[in-house]
Amino acid sequence: MRISFRRLMTAAVLVFAMAMPVTSHAWFFFFIPGLFSSNDKKTVSDLEQKKDWVGIHELAEKRLGTATGDLEAAWRGIDGYALLELNRCNDAIPQLRRSNQLKGDNNDVINNLGRCQLNTGQLDDALSTFREVIGKNPEFWPAYYNAGLTLVRKRDPDGARVYLEQLRPRNMVWASKLEGELQQAEREIEQGKIATANREREEKERADRERLAKEELDAKARADAAAAIEKIRTEEAQTASEAAKSLETRLKDLKRLYSRGLITKDVYDARQRELLAQH
Repeated sequence: MRISFRRLMTAAVLVFAMAMPVTSHAWFFFFIPGLFSSNDKKTVSDLEQKKDWVGIHELAEKRLGTATGDLEAAWRGIDGYALLELNRCNDAIPQLRRSNQLKGDNNDVINNLGRCQLNTGQLDDALSTFREVIGKNPEFWPAYYNAGLTLVRKRDPDGARVYLEQLRPRNMVWASKLEGELQQAEREIEQGKIATANREREEKERADRERLAKEELDAKARADAAAAIEKIRTEEAQTASEAAKSLETRLKDLKRLYSRGLITKDVYDARQRELLAQH
């Protein structure tokens, strides 16, 4: 029976994923010969199997009372990992930094420091830390995943894809996980752009409506003012016309009195001047 190349590759990936051990970060220092007692190795291993991070933290604190040199670096690294698993990154970061200062060649310690920085929102510091790990050990695949994830959180999909492509040949399973995170981020970014465009359009439409309403109010106010002015002018013209008509009537009445001999010429002239002066 022939098996397609695609099926072979899929099977290979599944076998690889199943065969790849879960990184046991609590005992990564155990590979240093003679550093730990066999009893401590078994205790830490048993606690980790039960995910008893409090137990590992308490054991590490107890051992740190007497540990020095490489052993102190190891227990601080173990304690930092336990605190990381307990979501106590603010406590874990000093332990991991000190472990790195005492023995700076452990990729897991630096990587866990970066994970804590990522978890606490220190994205620039986290990215710098993961790049430090990659610089020291280009084949340490977790740092590529975490660097890519950090750039996803920073909303830099192009930068994240660079680490995704570097992760693919090193760990196909985790590359697939990172690609899923990246695609989700790209969808959210696109949705954010659409939402921003919609919001900007709505704001513009609202501004346009407010501008048109103001223009209509201004036009009405100008029309009302013009009508009021015209009304005043009309009333003034009417008053002036009535005043002129009244003067004319009064002058005629005065002249009629004079023509009938009811008033003298001097009285007529004086009264005429008086009426004219009033208007």
